[in-house]
Amino acid sequence: MSLKDRVSRAITRFFSPRADTQAALRDLGSCLVDAIESSPGIEGPQQVRIHRLDKDLPLPSQSNPYDAGWDVYAAKDVELKGGQSALVPLGIIVEAPENYHFQLHIRSSMAYKNHCRLENSVGIIDSTYCGEKDECKALVKYEGSPKTSYKISKGDRIAQLVLVQNQQITWAEQESAGFSGQSRGGYGSTGR
Repeated sequence: MSLKDRVSRAITRFFSPRADTQAALRDLGSCLVDAIESSPGIEGPQQVRIHRLDKDLPLPSQSNPYDAGWDVYAAKDVELKGGQSALVPLGIIVEAPENYHFQLHIRSSMAYKNHCRLENSVGIIDSTYCGEKDECKALVKYEGSPKTSYKISKGDRIAQLVLVQNQQITWAEQESAGFSGQSRGGYGSTGR
């Protein structure tokens, strides 16, 4: 069976009414590994240099080897009142490989269960942000009511690092903005 057919089958299984989502995700993960291993120029895992400022905190970790993100941990206790934001240190300095960057995303459980989000939606950690004072931090906002608070404890998994390859571009400046012909009507023109 071709890789394309295997992916299609796994996606169909995932969305079926009696889905075994874990099995479907394992199948998709297996397809991804096969695609990476068969792609030219892609070798094994990238080696990423990391310095832990606090050796009591674990290295970033994955729950599953096919997960996209690596969980990172709060390096200190932080208490947030409803509507308040704070920079939460992660206790690590990382160096993305050349031509890559890290994206920092909130863990879904932090958003869903604890009403926290990243104030800047997604953090970008460029490969050059790796000096001795460039500790990774998450700008966390607690969305609870002003009368409530939420405590992030040292060692809590609060965010995920995702390694993303940079796309190199050059700008081709145009004299007019009619790239695709007729205008769609501007921002918000496609409705809700």
